[in-house]
Amino acid sequence: MQKAFPFQIPDSALLEILSKIKSLHAQVSTVQEWFYAVMLLLDRQAQVHFGDLVTHSPGRNGCPTGLSVISYQKGEISHHQQFPNKFIAHAYQCCMGKKVPELTEIQIEPCRLDCDLPYCPVVIPLGCCDYHFGVLAAGSYHDKSIVRRNRRLFEILGMELSLFLLVRHMDEMVSQFLFKNEGGTGSQDPLSFESLLTYKFKQLIDKIEPDASGNILGDVITLVEKILIKLALEKTGHRLGHSADLLGINRNTLRKKIQLLGIESKE
Repeated sequence: MQKAFPFQIPDSALLEILSKIKSLHAQVSTVQEWFYAVMLLLDRQAQVHFGDLVTHSPGRNGCPTGLSVISYQKGEISHHQQFPNKFIAHAYQCCMGKKVPELTEIQIEPCRLDCDLPYCPVVIPLGCCDYHFGVLAAGSYHDKSIVRRNRRLFEILGMELSLFLLVRHMDEMVSQFLFKNEGGTGSQDPLSFESLLTYKFKQLIDKIEPDASGNILGDVITLVEKILIKLALEKTGHRLGHSADLLGINRNTLRKKIQLLGIESKE
């Protein structure tokens, strides 16, 4: 006899699941980690046992780049160089043609194609802010209609994943925007500390006439000293001795710099 499931996840359980999903934004750094953690959670608490995630980086002129396909099944994930079945390929192609207002609308698709899927999956188009990110398909092995009963969960899940992907895509976009004409900054990571400083200092230098005189080096050193001393004081609870040790200077030198730079100290 087929196991019976409630018509929908109780609100208390739904809030618990969504709270855990939101907390993952700060705990994981990659899409793979996010997908695995979410699917494991849904598997254990929402009876959603299967998932396929297809993502890409939005390219220029709407052409996607860097296609990635990850599947979840029975607590394990696997990577694919191509679509794992015809249904996922079909769902991806359909979602890629959607307009922005439709991206948050989920579909519950009957598996009409010859894909040998034991469930009727929910299909979630992913994307926001004019960017298409891919598609998520998920379902249950025990009850083909369970995804129909928890539409709210999947609507919010799609938005959360879209925001997760957007943040990571914006990091890439900022890198490309900041350094697209540089041809190399001496760092493999365009968002590294050195690269970002190089970019900000270049902005400063570009505003100065070539034959102008000034004290750029002294001004920058003073500014950096002021910022680092403030951060060291905050880090150590304004304990001068600990702050001096952190900065690598002696206590008296630090006290003089605090007075000279007009930094507020609570000691």
